[in-house]
Amino acid sequence: MQGLCVWTHHAANPRCANPPRTPFAHDLSDLAFSSDGSLLASGGWGGTVVVWNSSTGEMLWNRPLGMGDDIPVSVAFSPDSRRLVGAREDRSLIVVFDARTGKEIKRIRLECCWQMRFTPNGRYLVGGGFKGVMVVDTGSWKVVPVLKGDEGSIKDVEISPDGTVIGSAGQDGFVRTWDLASGAPLQAFSVGEPPAQDVEFLDDDRLLVRGYSGPILMYTLDSDRLLEIARSRVTRGFTQTECQTYHIDPCPDLAAIQHEED
Repeated sequence: MQGLCVWTHHAANPRCANPPRTPFAHDLSDLAFSSDGSLLASGGWGGTVVVWNSSTGEMLWNRPLGMGDDIPVSVAFSPDSRRLVGAREDRSLIVVFDARTGKEIKRIRLECCWQMRFTPNGRYLVGGGFKGVMVVDTGSWKVVPVLKGDEGSIKDVEISPDGTVIGSAGQDGFVRTWDLASGAPLQAFSVGEPPAQDVEFLDDDRLLVRGYSGPILMYTLDSDRLLEIARSRVTRGFTQTECQTYHIDPCPDLAAIQHEED
């Protein structure tokens, strides 16, 4: 860790501070703040989980998840900030810690996860890795077989603020969404090149997508909003020939298309 900078949406420049003394020499693979903002956790490429007091920079605890070079560790806090989960993709290992003390609560062997997210109510842990997206019940710590379809390796996963939709960025370049309760696929779309690297819900209906380079894209998942956008960009109505060819009757003009009600 070379330093810590914090951006706010209304400030042009970040606030930067000197870093706390880093307890390991490996590059960081993941960072996460607790929901109350009091803790900062990191996963290191050497297989280490570290937690700091985010206000003072004091290191609270440091735990290895096994040794090994170039091994990424992902971290995620539970919504109540009481638990921290660390995962090593190479060993199919997830470890649950007490976030304040670092006491190990449970070890779970699962073929996941490079990225992990808790649902807002803390009931499920959603992870993405080489075997796709997995949903884990945090009561039993068992995999819930709800997602339908296998999309391969996952770069990132996110949960909508209302906890009903899972979003993922796949190694195949596709962004996918699922209904969490039923496991039914909702959308699948490619953002082209470069492929999607990260996804983030702006709200329940809008998804931000970032590739390896280039702009950050915003997609709406609301079908009514998509229709509004499409209608606003129509530049002409149908010709009589088009209406006859596609059996459209009555034949709408531009005004009718832009104001059509479903």
